[in-house]
Amino acid sequence: MTKKTNTAAKIYTATERVNIRLRPTYDSPIVRTIEAGDEIYIEKTYSRLGVTWGKINDTKEFICLNFCKKKAE
Repeated sequence: MTKKTNTAAKIYTATERVNIRLRPTYDSPIVRTIEAGDEIYIEKTYSRLGVTWGKINDTKEFICLNFCKKKAE
C-alpha cells in the first residue's frame, strides 16, 4: 500500500549515484542514472514498506530518497 504525501517541490541532493525508475519500486525499469551531488526537484513523496520514493518534478520518474538528502532552505 502506498501512502502519498503532498509537498511543494522540495530540493534534494543525491548522496551517491542513483537510478531513476519508471515506477516507485526497485523492480521497475531504470530510466536514467544521476550522479552524486546532483540536485533533484521532488514534487511528491510516497512511502512504500519503509522506503520513501520521490516523484521528480514535471516528469513521470521516481527516485528512492534513501540515497538523497533534503537541501537546506
